[in-house]
Amino acid sequence: MNSLLLECSDIYIILPHYWGVNYFLILYDKIFIMRLKERLKELRTEKRIGQIQLAKETGLSKSAIARWELGISEPTASALVALAKYFNVSVDFLLGLTDY
Repeated sequence: MNSLLLECSDIYIILPHYWGVNYFLILYDKIFIMRLKERLKELRTEKRIGQIQLAKETGLSKSAIARWELGISEPTASALVALAKYFNVSVDFLLGLTDY
C-alpha cells in the first residue's frame, strides 16, 4: 500500500495515499489549535494572571480567550499579534512552530 509522508515542524504524519493532502491539512490545523491552547495557558499561568486580566490588558474578550484555551475556536491574526506582543513571544511560538 502506498502512503503519503508529510512533515510539519517536528511532527511527521504518515497517511494512506488515498486520504490525500486535504486530510493532512485538517490534522495540521488541529495540531496548531492544540499547541496554541497549551502555550496560551502556560504563558498566562507563568505570568500569574487570569483570563479576565489578560482580556483587559490586551483588549481581547475573556470569552474568546476561554474558547482558545479550550481549543473550541482559533484567534484571528490580529489577536495572535496582540497576544505575542503582550507575552513578548513570537506568533510562531504561540502556534508551536518554534520553541523559543
